[in-house]
Amino acid sequence: MDNQRLQQNSYIGHRISFVCLVLCGVLALILGVQPKLPSSVTQLLRPAFIAICLLTLHLGGYYKLGATKYQLLNLAYFTIIFFMFPIHSNAIMTYVSILLFIIFFVFAANRKWSRREIALILLAVVVACDIQAVLILYSNPDLLKSSGSSHLDFLGVTVNRNPVAFAITPGTLCGMLVFLYGGNRKSAFSKLFYLMSCLICSFAVFALGCRSAFLSAAAGLTCIVWQKTRDGVTYQDRFWRRALAVSVILLVVFAAYKVSAGTYSARLFDFSDADDNSGRDVLWEEAWNCIDENPVFGNGFGYWEESGHEMGTHNTFLTFMVSTGWVGGILLGWFLLMSLLEILKTRNLIPLSFMAELLLHSWTEPLMDYYAYVPLILAFILTRYLQHKSNDLRTIFA
Repeated sequence: MDNQRLQQNSYIGHRISFVCLVLCGVLALILGVQPKLPSSVTQLLRPAFIAICLLTLHLGGYYKLGATKYQLLNLAYFTIIFFMFPIHSNAIMTYVSILLFIIFFVFAANRKWSRREIALILLAVVVACDIQAVLILYSNPDLLKSSGSSHLDFLGVTVNRNPVAFAITPGTLCGMLVFLYGGNRKSAFSKLFYLMSCLICSFAVFALGCRSAFLSAAAGLTCIVWQKTRDGVTYQDRFWRRALAVSVILLVVFAAYKVSAGTYSARLFDFSDADDNSGRDVLWEEAWNCIDENPVFGNGFGYWEESGHEMGTHNTFLTFMVSTGWVGGILLGWFLLMSLLEILKTRNLIPLSFMAELLLHSWTEPLMDYYAYVPLILAFILTRYLQHKSNDLRTIFA
């Protein structure tokens, strides 16, 4: 009986579940071709994944919530806010979207994914981001020479450049992660594929000129490369790895600076232009005025749109504080802080590389959407693996 149980546990530890395939499908659609998908399709992705997780709850294990329990606390508070104010269509849509994102995150981040499942999830992210990067570069052949307009062409669909840049960034990080940690069993072709994927996604983010996404990719890649230097066996090995890493980073920064000269991407290296904020200072001032109207508990979901604003606040904390007050903003900040502390306890920089995208996204974008939750989910999947399976990420690909 014990041998049979051990064999069953071994099989479960290496299986690829239907839930994993669904999550990979969600990531492929969101990171690969979302601009071409009708909203009716994208709105079904989260509830479909949640429903499948609930139906298969008895088949798969889950870790303790850890820092993610604070997200459930947020959800409880947001529910109270939802019923405190008049309920209208905007409020319902906003609340339901928040609810689905939080539950989607909790299920995806805390499930006990097997090594093969994690490897498949990383592959799905890389391939999806490759597709979007190639399609963006193909549809906008003069991207570097563009005027910097917010709008791009995606196979005939007009899209905003900032979400596209944030969508491609995870592919940059996952490509570098698998390239460096894929192990000796990876073929030369496989290694080359992940390296080229990282380069293609990196160039696309660079060419798009979204400063916060570019900094996310740069910070994330630096974390992954530096962690690789820390994995050296001897002091001499670590020294030479770090020397090589610093040289490569400096060379890449110098090359990017030279290539960007005279293009829209030159703004990535120019932090002196205080006026280059797309009118965000005005939006932030208006958001603070809304917060001052009801600072403790906010004005309810949908208030920003109901008050006549067509553009978002360009800051996630301000968006939540307009709706849920200082209490909501503090709870959201507490969740992010606890998540960061849990990730830091692994003493591994790779989960932190994905957290960097979330932090910069929340500072410059108005919502916690897929492009905030996808890197956060990847960070927690790797964190859970480091906490409970192995402190060496190479074992994922063993």
